[in-house]
Amino acid sequence: GTVRKESGMQVAKAVGGHVVVAGESGEFKVPLSRTPRGALQQKVLDEDTYTDAMKRIVERDYFPELPYLRAKQSLDDAVRSRDQAAIRAAQSQLRRAAATPSGRMQST
Repeated sequence: GTVRKESGMQVAKAVGGHVVVAGESGEFKVPLSRTPRGALQQKVLDEDTYTDAMKRIVERDYFPELPYLRAKQSLDDAVRSRDQAAIRAAQSQLRRAAATPSGRMQST
């Protein structure tokens, strides 16, 4: 490969297009991997897992009121059924959903 001096450092082009730099000691170090660091940690998802994750992200980012609306609908359904256990569970779910990330409560 070609070796040249640039501002006190020796620079050489290695095989595969890598630029290898040596310091004053003259020791050249080759990169460990050609794979980007992020690619090493990626995981391939099946279609169902991917679409479920995307649904949760879209709901969280664009429709944050949906969990509250679902909880309110659950409470309405429980009241119509007159099932006391279902009403208590739906009320609890509604209280949890009404708490916004900022700590304020939505009106119920």
